[in-house]
Amino acid sequence: MQRLLEICARYPARLIERLRRLTPAEIDAALGNEPSHADIPLLTDGEVALILSRRDALIAHVDGLIETHGAARVLAFP
Repeated sequence: MQRLLEICARYPARLIERLRRLTPAEIDAALGNEPSHADIPLLTDGEVALILSRRDALIAHVDGLIETHGAARVLAFP
């Protein structure tokens, strides 16, 4: 994943803000993993945690770019 992050230097501002607020419950709801809707979830709790871990790595990368270059140079499409 790190190699892919190094390729991109600008990120959509709305995407980054939405990712910052993303919760496990929202992922479950989007996948129909809510207890009342699925006997077998599409993703396990561990898999959802891995998604959020990757999200956290992306946010940390973007925050580092913002610290170095400023938000105006990193976040696009405000």
